[in-house]
Amino acid sequence: MTPQVKKLLVQYERYSYFLEKYNTYLVLKGYCKNTTSAYKQEAKKFFIFMDKDLIDRDMIMKFVMQQPTKEASTKNRIISCTNNIIEFAESINKFDDTNNGFKLCSVRQHRKLPKILSYEDISVVLDTLKNNRKDWMSYRDYALFIFLYATGVRVSECIELTTADLIEDKLIKVNNGKGSKDRIVPIAMKAVEALKEYIELCPFDTSKNLWVNYRGKKISRISIFKITKQCANISPHKLRHSYATHMYNNGMDLMVLSQLLGHENIETTEIYLHVDNKQLKECIAKHHPINNLTQEQIQSILC
Repeated sequence: MTPQVKKLLVQYERYSYFLEKYNTYLVLKGYCKNTTSAYKQEAKKFFIFMDKDLIDRDMIMKFVMQQPTKEASTKNRIISCTNNIIEFAESINKFDDTNNGFKLCSVRQHRKLPKILSYEDISVVLDTLKNNRKDWMSYRDYALFIFLYATGVRVSECIELTTADLIEDKLIKVNNGKGSKDRIVPIAMKAVEALKEYIELCPFDTSKNLWVNYRGKKISRISIFKITKQCANISPHKLRHSYATHMYNNGMDLMVLSQLLGHENIETTEIYLHVDNKQLKECIAKHHPINNLTQEQIQSILC
């Protein structure tokens, strides 16, 4: 056996050992499906990169520095995944570090304000979908669109729902949301009515999977994206942003909104505090005492 072959065998054995241990670690941590997938994807790259049986700071830094990315958000995702690898290595005594508590710091990034649709725009889409219903799938598309806007749930949460999660026609139980946390979300009556109409017409069993495709199988994330794209040229997440912004602008407490959205940290919810330029101009024109303007003068400023 040549030295090169021996080296490859050692690398493969190391990779297999760490990957198996890491898979067990992720199961025990109880991360949600998407988080587990992201961590595992980055960990595989790292375990291939390893050139010895112990992980240390130098190895971590070299790995991160070699990742070909410039986007701050992508860098922070890599850093988060790598920090998880550090915690894993510490848990199995495979992190060689004299000073405990070593962690990578995230990159500072400018948060983009979420783009949303106005309630008027959403109402137009809903009216069009409702009036164009012909078969069970068009009833499903209408029900799905109004459901996403009425509840603000994530797509990953939406596709896992069952009919049993609809509580007394008023609430939706979201199971294993982000961070593996359950929560209860109120649902508007219009959305409930649309949901019932879809379930009644659907030729497939919806008890295990509330939202199904044309074959009766659980609908995919891509399919939901295609539906919202075709209906309103938007992503499902924009409906979530619209839900949150409209709720906050109508006076909902930020702490309550944070719970409804399933945010682990209220700082995530604070992005919906933004006010557009038109609202700012309107506030100044209406409420600053130095103005004392008529309604016509206010409208001329806003135009």
